[in-house]
Amino acid sequence: MPPPGAPRLALPWRRQVREEQGGHDGGGHDHGGGDSLRGCENTIRTALSRVEGVRSVQPDHRTNQVKIAYDEARTDEGSLREILAGLGFDPVAA
Repeated sequence: MPPPGAPRLALPWRRQVREEQGGHDGGGHDHGGGDSLRGCENTIRTALSRVEGVRSVQPDHRTNQVKIAYDEARTDEGSLREILAGLGFDPVAA
């Protein structure tokens, strides 16, 4: 659990699925079922957890949202959005 007062961000995402890739997104993730969606959660959790200043990451494929608690002095929302986009997920306006 993040410390009290840590900035929290609930960031919705939309998977980038390209028809010509047969249901795969630009990040190489297959979105055919629950196991692969949980794999995407793990990909997001791992990548964002490595960012200096990120205190907790809680992705949820059912809501297509990731909750992030972070230290504003070490990272910012824009950087977190860029990382998510780099993974093949399209952050949408909250």
